[in-house]
Amino acid sequence: MSERPASFVEHLGQIQEILSRRWLRNVALVAGLILFVGLTTMAIGDFPGDRSSLDFYMLGAAGLVTCATALLLAAELGEMARLLGDYVPFRSLIGVALVASAANLLPLPGSLAVRTGYLAVRSQSSKQAFLASVVTTGMRFVISCVLLLAIIEGWWTTSALGAAAVTISGVTFAIARRLNQSQWVSALVRIAVVEIALLATAATQLWFIIRGLGSAASASGVIALTAVGSLSATIAVLPAGLGVREALFRLVAPIVAIGTTVSVLASAVERLLWTAFLATASLIRLLAGLGRQR
Repeated sequence: MSERPASFVEHLGQIQEILSRRWLRNVALVAGLILFVGLTTMAIGDFPGDRSSLDFYMLGAAGLVTCATALLLAAELGEMARLLGDYVPFRSLIGVALVASAANLLPLPGSLAVRTGYLAVRSQSSKQAFLASVVTTGMRFVISCVLLLAIIEGWWTTSALGAAAVTISGVTFAIARRLNQSQWVSALVRIAVVEIALLATAATQLWFIIRGLGSAASASGVIALTAVGSLSATIAVLPAGLGVREALFRLVAPIVAIGTTVSVLASAVERLLWTAFLATASLIRLLAGLGRQR
């Protein structure tokens, strides 16, 4: 029995090595980029509205939600550190969270690599840092599956999501217990709260974007798309699930009574908002750093 956790961890390490291979990242990036550009171009061509149908106040509100998401990503990183028995000041976490988010927009393994690298330096163990990242990703995956189970009907879909949720939750709990045997339950509860808050802000932002595009959507529909987007982001080979999220949005949108064109465009707008936010935040940090040097 004592050898099973070790072999399981080694198996996860092998997965990490596979996902870090340059050729695989390049192939996946090209495929995801083609899928993203193709779906977005089709959506722009099929968009029924014009500039007058856009609500820029709603789009502006969606941009403001990005700030809350950035703070929650920093809190998520802090909980990962606490799972490893470390405490990091929140101010330090914000900078790392911004860099991780920026990496998610580049042809890299994404924020997973940045966060894992940061925690590896502090904990002196890349294996434990990677496992902490797996715990947060697993918790987000499980919560997203539960949300979809409550919204989407169909025995095949329900069976697949249920099996995935049970399997991943078991793996997540086992890893968390291995990392912090004395406080793993409380650590998982805190991580779950942060992940739920992240999904809530993502759903709020998506609702603002859809309204800003001149369309409407039910709360359940927006939550379903948010959960699907969260699942796509767990694909570590692709930056922020590039292309995969748009394809899943196009598949799921009709099921939850949201237009496929609007859903794909909403995903593209969200990426643009994140890019604008990160550029602005980086400029502010650069100017602040120059000001301190004078």
